[in-house]
Amino acid sequence: MQIFRHLERPAEIERLAELKTIVKTERERFVNVILNNTDINNLNELLKFELSKYEAAIQEAAEGGLLIEADRDFPEPYERWSILQAVFFSSTVLTTIGYGNIVPVTTGGRAFCICFALIGIPFTLTVIADWGRLFATAVSVLGKYLPKVPSLTKFIGKTWFYALSAVLFLCIYLAAGAGLLLLWEDDWSFFDGFYFCFITMTTIGFGDLVPKKPNYMLLCTLYILIGLALTSTIIELVRRQYATSWAKLQELSGPMAETLRRLGETAGTGLDYAALQKVLTVSMPKWNTLLTRKDPSNADIAALEALTNAILKEVKEVQNTKPNREMSQSRQSLQRISSVEAYFEASLSASKRHLYELAAKLPGPKGLPIIGHLFDFVGPAACVYKTVVRKSAEFPHLAKLWIGPKLLVFIYDPRDVELLLSSQVYIDKASEYRFFKPWLGDGLLISTGQKWRSHRKLIAPTFHLNVLKSFINLFNENSKNVVRKLETEIGKTFDCHDYMSEATVEILLETVMGVSRKTQDKSGFEYALAVMKMCDILHLRHRSIFLRNEFIFTLSKYYKEQGRLLNIIHGLTKKVIKSKKQAFAKGARGSLAEHELNENGELIVNNSNENKGQSQADEELTTTVEGLPFGQSSGLLDDPNMDDNYVGEKKRLAFLDLMLESAQNGALITDTEIKEQVDTIMFEGHDTTAACSSFFLSLMGIHQHIQEKVVTELNDIFGNSDRPVTFQDTLEMKYLERCLMETLRLYPPVPVIARELQEDLKLISNNYIIPKGATVTVTTVKLHRNPLIYENPNVFDPDNFLPERQANRHYYAFIPFSAGPRSCVGWKYAMLKLKILLSTILRNYRVHSDLKESDFKLQADIILKREEGFRIRLERRML
Repeated sequence: MQIFRHLERPAEIERLAELKTIVKTERERFVNVILNNTDINNLNELLKFELSKYEAAIQEAAEGGLLIEADRDFPEPYERWSILQAVFFSSTVLTTIGYGNIVPVTTGGRAFCICFALIGIPFTLTVIADWGRLFATAVSVLGKYLPKVPSLTKFIGKTWFYALSAVLFLCIYLAAGAGLLLLWEDDWSFFDGFYFCFITMTTIGFGDLVPKKPNYMLLCTLYILIGLALTSTIIELVRRQYATSWAKLQELSGPMAETLRRLGETAGTGLDYAALQKVLTVSMPKWNTLLTRKDPSNADIAALEALTNAILKEVKEVQNTKPNREMSQSRQSLQRISSVEAYFEASLSASKRHLYELAAKLPGPKGLPIIGHLFDFVGPAACVYKTVVRKSAEFPHLAKLWIGPKLLVFIYDPRDVELLLSSQVYIDKASEYRFFKPWLGDGLLISTGQKWRSHRKLIAPTFHLNVLKSFINLFNENSKNVVRKLETEIGKTFDCHDYMSEATVEILLETVMGVSRKTQDKSGFEYALAVMKMCDILHLRHRSIFLRNEFIFTLSKYYKEQGRLLNIIHGLTKKVIKSKKQAFAKGARGSLAEHELNENGELIVNNSNENKGQSQADEELTTTVEGLPFGQSSGLLDDPNMDDNYVGEKKRLAFLDLMLESAQNGALITDTEIKEQVDTIMFEGHDTTAACSSFFLSLMGIHQHIQEKVVTELNDIFGNSDRPVTFQDTLEMKYLERCLMETLRLYPPVPVIARELQEDLKLISNNYIIPKGATVTVTTVKLHRNPLIYENPNVFDPDNFLPERQANRHYYAFIPFSAGPRSCVGWKYAMLKLKILLSTILRNYRVHSDLKESDFKLQADIILKREEGFRIRLERRML
């Protein structure tokens, strides 16, 4: 007990201090949002979002044992690992009850718990069993001196009478315990106490109800031990009754034994009538009691004879209905089934043998028998990420891991990555992507084959640079809106990812989807929050061997939560498509954010504005830019599916405009497919850029000297002006672009890219062959930090993207947006949006961070994020 207290108490104190800090921070943040908010339009959504975060902090604190009262700041919490609590915990371990209200959290505590349980549980259970036998003997001895109860013992026998008496006594004992708990626990009812005692005595130990008063823990422990002994007594009395009956049965010989043997072997042949009657009288205590007395009634004898005749008749009829012909057919059917099973077993064995033989030649950390590295994927996402990176560190090119029978191969040599991603053969996504199906349907992310190719070709032109230039004004307007919202956070520490998520959703709505956020009754908050929670569920399914099964998943609480989240996500996309269709019917093209609304919120189609915007876009398109194409200096790969000359003047349409127009013109794309592509673009286009921009701001806050270089470059471009950003300005943001690329190198939004092999893949790095059936994962987080490619792979250095450093670097050494046929269709859109958004923020605020990069707790969910959030502080810049 003292060892548990010594090991766990310091961790408890540290955890409580951390919970206090979290609650105070979230409380101050919530109050400041109420007092300082100036965005009246989004006040309800903002308060709802901030309140949910504060409630989550309160819940976490309460579960951690931190007491919170309205009239006091933080009252002294009860000590979870007091001496009495440690004794109580030890007793629940030894008795295998395990309520779960107190658990060891340190490695030392858990290790000692294992040893303590391995040694203590057998001894404890042995002692409780001995107590049960002792009490059972005492009950039997006392029963001899108790007055007989003829009305009961006449029918059930003495042993059963004693057993039922013990059960009744146990119920009284449970009721007594419930009465004591009713006195100890203020908020428990009598039934709550009785329920707790029953769950405890049967060692189920749900843990939903557990006594909280430390002063009564010793009494509670003693009560539990005595109760378990009583339970063991009942089991022992029942065992003795069956042992006695079986002993009597074995003592019988002669005709009965012969009859039993014949009944089992011949199913009714040669049965002895008298012997069968004896079997019935022995095996059925009621008949035995009635027929062995001196004067059995004629009715009882007649009833036994009728039962015997009925059994004999039924057994013989069953035997006579089994002709030899049917038996022969059954044997033939079994032989045919066995042959088919043998064929499939042989085929499966050959396939598995091929996989195992090639897998054995691949390097990787050693795993456990059968389950492999399954335990490495169990636990918090941040721990899983850290474990996988650490275990694969000693292997320079690739590493294999087994998750049960499933083979995973992580590759991070650029030559091997190119072989996989540039192929038109290995384009099938891993089976885990099926979890996206209810959300994204057959969108670009998970579709394959001809459907993927035709839709990719249709969508690619909508993200051409000529189309993106028409979004410049909307990028600027939304960026300034973010700057205004951030005014409420000046001087405070806050999570910038909340603002980046909302901003990227609303920018997508007004640009790619072409609808005005002013016509949406809710901001991007709810959608972004739903997407984050949806990603948590998907990532949990990836790591859980149970939730991967669809049937088990539908029975879990996550299935219902997924349905609720999808209603929010799909509700927005359906509303977007409906709004766009209505505007389309009125002849409106382009973003509806550039059109006016009347008093009723209806769209006013203004063709002059549309023509003006088109002419302005045309004017920008004629601008000649010297040097390399946009983003090419950063080593990003252009879309191989799109020819620069493919996008003519007539095809200068945003994504949703082109989808709807194509459907009207007879293209093979249905309304359902349009919705699936909208869902896909909304997810991929907002969550990845939100994560990237949040990492960028965090890094600027850490590396102040680099932030100053970025601001100096922006001052050279804009001077003292607060004018909006032009496309030409983005081309001059060389250093900011290098910082952005370095952010994407160290913290790529998509940490892994998975493919499922339908054919063997022979690698270039060491002539390894990855077998068919394996899942190959391009680990971008390791590829981008490969020490064979980057001199200081873990150091934030924007000069890694100077032209001279990139000259001899492999083309596939930097793939933040993937590469090859399935590369991100909207990477140019993302880069242009990020440049305008981040430059606008840095022109207005200086960013600070109290954390270092070494403090980041990365978690490789669907999108790479930080477990602790992206907490920064802002200081206004003087223009």
